[in-house]
Amino acid sequence: MADDAKPVKVLIAGDVEGNFDDLFKRVGAVNDSQAGPFDLCVCVGRFFGGGVEDDAGSADGGASTAKPNNDELRPYVDGTSAAPMPTYFVDALPRGREFVKGETSAAQKGADSIEVAPNVRWLCRPGVHDLHGLRVAVLPGKYNKMAFEDASAMAASAAAAEGEFTMDDVSKLRASAFRDAAPPGGANGGENADAIDLFLTTSWPKGVELRSRDATTPDVVAASAAGSAVVADLARDLQPRYHACGAAAGCPSKVFYAREPYKNQRAMHVTRFLALAPVRNDAKHKWLHALGLVPARVMPPSSLRVQPPDATRSPYDAPPPPPGSMAAKGAALAAQDAAFDHASLRWEEPKAKRARLADDRTRRKARFDSLGSAEAIRRKLQCLYMLLVRSGWEDGRGLSKPVRQGCDPLVSEVLAKRHVGDPCATLIELKPAVKGLG
Repeated sequence: MADDAKPVKVLIAGDVEGNFDDLFKRVGAVNDSQAGPFDLCVCVGRFFGGGVEDDAGSADGGASTAKPNNDELRPYVDGTSAAPMPTYFVDALPRGREFVKGETSAAQKGADSIEVAPNVRWLCRPGVHDLHGLRVAVLPGKYNKMAFEDASAMAASAAAAEGEFTMDDVSKLRASAFRDAAPPGGANGGENADAIDLFLTTSWPKGVELRSRDATTPDVVAASAAGSAVVADLARDLQPRYHACGAAAGCPSKVFYAREPYKNQRAMHVTRFLALAPVRNDAKHKWLHALGLVPARVMPPSSLRVQPPDATRSPYDAPPPPPGSMAAKGAALAAQDAAFDHASLRWEEPKAKRARLADDRTRRKARFDSLGSAEAIRRKLQCLYMLLVRSGWEDGRGLSKPVRQGCDPLVSEVLAKRHVGDPCATLIELKPAVKGLG
């Protein structure tokens, strides 16, 4: 692996939505500029026009710029015009059905992509693709909760026709990401051979703005809230170097958002997230982004593992419990108990001891009340009483230590939340109430 490996130059565009002339004109101009030439262009979000009825407008008041049809693509299909560089997209259906007629046969043959026009291809298969030396993970289509959770064959067929990814698609992507990784020390790489260089989705990942130190706008928060938890889980598990997506479907906020890099839980490299605005949007939000990426498999490990100073924790880590919630209160009480100096109790002043015990009794009552409804507590006490009878408690023999340790989880919860040091004393205290349950 060499430090001077040549980067692959990539242009990433947002939702094209039938604005092919604007896309290729801008891409061609950037390619001919001092920044070029570029190796490829990838388009995230909706690629085809049509279906304007499902875009009422943007949050800033701008009208949708989606084309009502795909007439601008026809010159590129018949060869009258040509795309300035290899162009790939991830969202084709249902708007582009007439241009991907070979979808079924191609999928049956295991094709990774379908040519729509010379130099324009649809990445139709969920998995990891090799694009100009980059490992690019692709999840074609958009998220629909109902379609995703329905595992029936009929639902899968309907989802495929509507361009919605399924649970099976996600499983295939996960399998491909880890199956296609080159073995360490192999011909195609070393320690970094399994790293995903670029992850392409149509949908935003839910919660991507969490833990960000930068100020987030209401548009970004709304787009993230409308995102997909499935995409977020994939981003967390695949740990790509870059994750790019289009405008959030079903959300009027269609903005450019570049999150500061975040650290991954297992990989040493960071991930950078980019959301592109739609092509030719009225608000003039950024819809084309340029990258120069050296493939991870040929990078020195020390270069790949560089941690930028502005890197944050992963937004997909489990967040702390909300302030005031029972989980937060329980954690605070546990911390107090752990920090308490029990050795000092021997020398405690009588007045201070009485105050502490009164506070403990109040707190224990609150814990017992937090068990749930009266009906839930009644069922738990019934379960406790049955266990006591079987254990010979009615005969005065008490509960042996093994029996106490083997209590039913519900019984253990009652005992723990009563917070009495002696379990037998707790049982005797509860006996009248238990007897009355019948």
